[in-house]
Amino acid sequence: MAISAFDVGGCLIETTVQLGAARPKNAMIGSELLFTVSSDFFAAPLPPLLAPEEVLALQTRYHSLCRNAGWRHRWLDEERNEGGGEALPASLVERWCAVRERAGEKTVETMGRINPERIHIWAMTILLAVSERQEWNIACWRLDLDEATPHLSVFIVPFYKKRTKHKIQTCVSTRHHFGKRHQLSALQDWIGEVCAPLGLRRGIPSEITAARHLKPVVYRRHEREKSDLAARKAAMDAERTAFDEEMRRKRIKLEQWEMDLADREAAIVSREAEGQALAEAFTVREQELSGREISEKMLRVRLSERSKSLEKGRKAAEEKHAQMDRRLKELASVIYDGLAVSHAILEMDESHEAQTLRDVVAALKITLDHQSGIATLIAKWQGRTRFPTNGLARPG
Repeated sequence: MAISAFDVGGCLIETTVQLGAARPKNAMIGSELLFTVSSDFFAAPLPPLLAPEEVLALQTRYHSLCRNAGWRHRWLDEERNEGGGEALPASLVERWCAVRERAGEKTVETMGRINPERIHIWAMTILLAVSERQEWNIACWRLDLDEATPHLSVFIVPFYKKRTKHKIQTCVSTRHHFGKRHQLSALQDWIGEVCAPLGLRRGIPSEITAARHLKPVVYRRHEREKSDLAARKAAMDAERTAFDEEMRRKRIKLEQWEMDLADREAAIVSREAEGQALAEAFTVREQELSGREISEKMLRVRLSERSKSLEKGRKAAEEKHAQMDRRLKELASVIYDGLAVSHAILEMDESHEAQTLRDVVAALKITLDHQSGIATLIAKWQGRTRFPTNGLARPG
């Protein structure tokens, strides 16, 4: 069964077998060289990296390398859709599904921001340079376009010639090529020189940038965590917005309640003031009524005293009237008796003067009789009233 171009382990083992190289037990048989640049280097609006004739020469050299090395260029979609005899690693299938799910409809938009010609020139330049390195044999390589910055992973089998007493043996050794710090620094300098014609320069040392390389699995996990974090943040922001809106509505309702409460308190204060005013008015009214009752009581006392005084005066007047009536009766009796005697005497005298005196005596008698009738009427009136009245009483 043919080995898939995406089966890195299978490709490394196959390359090691083709070299006839030996390796220590459980030792690494390959190394991954990860090449990347700033994300804006592949932007679509940027001008071409090389002149047309330089691009043509680069393509010619690259195609020759592909023929000589027997490379096959495959897209992961093709491997997945054909389902041929080449079995894909389970981790790669999982990654392919994750990429398709994450990219979705944004793939066209993302790729639209990338200039494919710049990517191809950059990848061909690096692959040619790596293939020309001594004691490096390329097992496979992969150009990843599914992350924030396109990057090129080149998997090599590093080897060296080991001389023994009897023979020269080819041995696989990552430590021999990359085991020392200065070797890694020299590797950075070398790739900087390779990419200098493309307008690139060596990367800034990690001691300055504090950058740390992440494996693709770790990177994708971080991306998922970022996505989950962004989703949680969006959900929390939505909840916060809803909570703020709810709090705003409750604040408005609370302010309305406070205004209603203030209005009710003002109404209560107004009613209390009105009640206080009414109480004060009632107190004043009660005081007025008490004063009026006192005044009426005093008036009744004065009226009672006045009535008693008038009653006393009436009784005194009645007593005085009775005395005067008795005296008048006595006087009238005397006068009447005198008139009777005078009239008898005058009857005996027939002279003109006597006649005149008789007429006078008769008139006086009539007057006394008349006075006696008036006195009787006055007495009856006095019997119906309690007020004393002076008058003449007919002698009894």
